[in-house]
Amino acid sequence: MDKEYQELEELFRLNRKFFVAFGDYRRQDVMVALWDNKDMTVKDLAHLLNMPRPTVSHHIKILKDAGLLKEQKSGVRTYYQPSLRTAVDSIRVFLDKADKIIDC
Repeated sequence: MDKEYQELEELFRLNRKFFVAFGDYRRQDVMVALWDNKDMTVKDLAHLLNMPRPTVSHHIKILKDAGLLKEQKSGVRTYYQPSLRTAVDSIRVFLDKADKIIDC
């Protein structure tokens, strides 16, 4: 395997968490809701998206683990906000590398 393909494989590995997180339409819905509303709790999201709270919590965990959400605690409530800069930058590097390989 040549060096460019090894680099692409490594970029896939580094970006896997983003691809997995964005790979479910419900997580996409959570991200869009947060983008539109900025600060929301699990309860807010469950109500807005018509999803059970445990389901929302599950998707929040995956998005958080991927580094796509920030949280802010206020008393007993936790508010979530989208945090996409790292994902966008990392995926951009991946796409640039893939584009170079495809053009070869």
